Amino acid sequence: MRPRLLLFDIDGTLMHAGDIGRQTFIAALVSHGATPKVVDNIRFAGMTDRGIMRAALTGSGLPADEITVTRLLERYVDNLEASLKNGGAMQCSLCPGVVPLLELLAGLPHIRLGLGTGNVEWGAWLKLKVVQLHRHFAFGGFGSDHEDRGEVLRVAAQRGAQAERLPLSSCDVVVIGDTPRDIAAAKAINAPCLAVATGGFHRGTLYAEGATWVVEDLRDPRVARLLS
Repeated sequence: MRPRLLLFDIDGTLMHAGDIGRQTFIAALVSHGATPKVVDNIRFAGMTDRGIMRAALTGSGLPADEITVTRLLERYVDNLEASLKNGGAMQCSLCPGVVPLLELLAGLPHIRLGLGTGNVEWGAWLKLKVVQLHRHFAFGGFGSDHEDRGEVLRVAAQRGAQAERLPLSSCDVVVIGDTPRDIAAAKAINAPCLAVATGGFHRGTLYAEGATWVVEDLRDPRVARLLS
C-alpha cells in the first residue's frame, strides 16, 4: 500500500493556544519600535509566522528585510517560550478528538503523521510539547521554511517522502487544516484537504473555499476513514 502522508496544521486544528501567539508577536515588534496596534488589521489564521512578521513591519513603516524578519522571529520564539513557562501554558488546550485520532492513525502501517504549519519550527514544537502532541510527529514543513503556505506544505511532503526513501510521486498526501489558507495551500500542491470547523471558520465557508471534506471537529467518525 502506498504511504499516506498526513500534514496537520497546528493552531485551530490540533490545539488552541489562547492569545499567546498574538501577544508574543506584539512584544517582539514593540521591542523593535513598532506600535502594539500594528497587528490589529492582520488576521493571523492560516498565515505563516514569517508572513505575519513581514506584514506587521511593513504596516509600521519599518524595514522588512530577511535579516530583520528572522531576528524578530527569533525574539518572538524566545517570548513564546518564556510565556509558556510562566503560566501561558494554561491557555493551551487540545481540539476535540485529536488524541484518539492520532493514536488510531499511528497504528496504521501505511500512515505517516506530519505537520504543515505556518509556525516557525521551534515555536511549533514548543506549542505541541505543552499539550503532549510532539511525540506523534516525525516530520513537517514550517513557517521558517517558507513564507508561502503552499510551499510550506510542499516542503513537508518532500520531507515525508524522503523519510520513506521514496519519490513524492509514490506517496499520497492529505492536508488537514481549519482555514481557507490551508485549503488554498492544499490546492497549490494538488492535495485533498480535510477542513475542520474548530478554528473559527464556519463549515459553509470551508466548503465554499473548496475543501475536499469538511467536518465539525475531529471526533466525527468519518475522519479516520477519510484519512486512512
